[in-house]
Amino acid sequence: MVAENHSNLILNALLPTELGGMALDQSCKDTAAQLVKTALDCSSMPGYFPVHETCSEVTFSFWYLLQVDYFVPRQEQIAKIHPSG
Repeated sequence: MVAENHSNLILNALLPTELGGMALDQSCKDTAAQLVKTALDCSSMPGYFPVHETCSEVTFSFWYLLQVDYFVPRQEQIAKIHPSG
């Protein structure tokens, strides 16, 4: 899946600049949103893997990498917003 190899770029295209996103034109943002929508569509295929469908598993690494790309660089910001204790 193309999206899993570029999860950081997709994330930066979708985030506002004040959260570390890139200032891109609307067509780039639309393309990034379409890739996420495609991953969501694959994740929500009806049936049971691998009996009825075989594509929902493809998105696991994309969602994991997107999560890591979002949370790891923002740990300090998140700690300020949601202090533990």
